[in-house]
Amino acid sequence: MKEILKKKFSLSNNPEWRERYEHSLAVAKVAVFLNEHLNLGLDSEKVYLTGILHDYAKFESFNNFKKISEKYDLDSKLLKESHKLYHAFFGPLFVKDELGIDDSEILNAIRYHTTGKENMSTLEELIFLADYIEENRIGEIYEKVRKVAYTDLKKAVALELKQLVDYLSSQGKDIYIDTLNAYNYYKKYLEN
Repeated sequence: MKEILKKKFSLSNNPEWRERYEHSLAVAKVAVFLNEHLNLGLDSEKVYLTGILHDYAKFESFNNFKKISEKYDLDSKLLKESHKLYHAFFGPLFVKDELGIDDSEILNAIRYHTTGKENMSTLEELIFLADYIEENRIGEIYEKVRKVAYTDLKKAVALELKQLVDYLSSQGKDIYIDTLNAYNYYKKYLEN
């Protein structure tokens, strides 16, 4: 799967493709590690595959996002959200169409890896978190969540969501409804 992703990213001609490829490998690596370290009991191959593929649609064109949205008759409002969310909204559909993967757990983890949602599955939580704390993310905010992640998955997810909501609020940016609902659901884990 690494080679398939590498080829897809390189053919995009996006100058950031190599960096995104390395990011995808790092997400898979930390997700597999946390699955084992925290005894989450998820299938390691599924965790790895989801980590590798979470950004599969990162370099798709707006036109391709629009086409797949129409093909699957999705709410056109999704295309009015921030373009930074498109790869998560539509990524599962590209994975399904191009790679033939129709495992709903994998597809949902790809769908919510950027926004989160309330009451995520363990795989969804794991990929959401791994995307944020992979080793190439440098900074105090990532380090703070990384430390919590080694002992408490749900608390780390809650902390990531808090930082995300606080950052978007401080920048005067809209907070996607799934992210807000996720934060309201997970904030109870910060009290422990």
